[in-house]
Amino acid sequence: MLNFIEGDSYVINGPKAWITGGGYATWFFVLARTETDPKTPAGQAFTAFVVDGDTPGISRGKKVPE
Repeated sequence: MLNFIEGDSYVINGPKAWITGGGYATWFFVLARTETDPKTPAGQAFTAFVVDGDTPGISRGKKVPE
């Protein structure tokens, strides 16, 4: 997943597979790496986002039987 800042917003770009309940969710919790330096400790390298399921660019694949 690629993340970068565009103006005053973050852009989250990339696939995510196997989200339990993803076909029904209206919001998604995304933990994305926002620090580009690989030596940055994990506790400082990630940012948490709550993303509306209707955000442009989000697409949902086919449902897989359990």
